This record gives sequence, structure tokens and C-alpha cells, in this order.
Amino acid sequence: MGISITAGLSLNLITGFCGQISLGHAAFMGIGAYTSALMTKNGLPFFPSLAAGMLTAGIAGIFVGLCSLRVRHDFLAITTMGVGFLFLGIVRQQDALGGEMGISGIPDPGLGRIGFLLFVMGCAALVVYLSLYMKRSWLGFAFDAVADDEDTAGML
Repeated sequence: MGISITAGLSLNLITGFCGQISLGHAAFMGIGAYTSALMTKNGLPFFPSLAAGMLTAGIAGIFVGLCSLRVRHDFLAITTMGVGFLFLGIVRQQDALGGEMGISGIPDPGLGRIGFLLFVMGCAALVVYLSLYMKRSWLGFAFDAVADDEDTAGML
């Protein structure tokens, strides 16, 4: 549930706050998840693997964002949908990524069931707090301006 809360709020940041359509959002989550899973499976500790997954997903998001700076509205939706399909096609064709079945044999993070639950829910609570804080900050007002009118927001 905590992972779904985090995913939903991150999509809300783009779609709700900024008014932009992202149909390939799951691809960025998948990039981070596969990076973290592969690194953990290859012996790296859980927390550095988690940080590497977030960093990789962020870099992929920045790359796609920079490539689609001039694309708006329906074309942005098509671009992000293409990213999602591209990610899915790559994952399905790579044996190292487990193909259709995904990666198996990922080691336990060593937190225990309750510890892992508390960690995930703590992360979800942090994301909820940051989302609420961001909405009320100067950045939230900038996001509202972009959602209302991109051209006018660009002139500010």
C-alpha cells in the first residue's frame, strides 16, 4: 500500500499539480525497481541499491523530460506512452531482467516483516508530507501557473 501511495503521489505531481499528462509513469518506476533489484541480487546492500534505483529513475525522467521539452498536450501523452512501451519491450526481451516473469531470488533486506512495513509506510508518509509542502510552496504556485497556462507561465 505504501508503494502505491508513493506512486500515486508522484503521478499526481505531474498530472495534478502541473497539468501534464504522463502515460509512461510506470516505466520510470520500473527502471528504479529493476535497478534496485539487480544491484541487491548482485550483492549490494539494500539501502545503497534503493538509492541507486531512485537515482537511475530520476536520470531517466530528466532525460525523457529534456527530450520532450517542446512537446505539449496530446503529443506529450504520446511521447510518454512511447517510453512506457519501449521500456516494456526492452524488459520482455532481456533474459537478465527475467523477461515476462521479472527478477526472482532478490535477497531479503534484513529488516524483518514489521520493520520493512514500517520503513515503507514511513517513506509513504514522508512523500505525503513533501507533496503537501510542495503544493503550498513557491514551487507549487509555479506548478499551478504551468497547469493553468504554459505560455504565460513561461513568461514569468
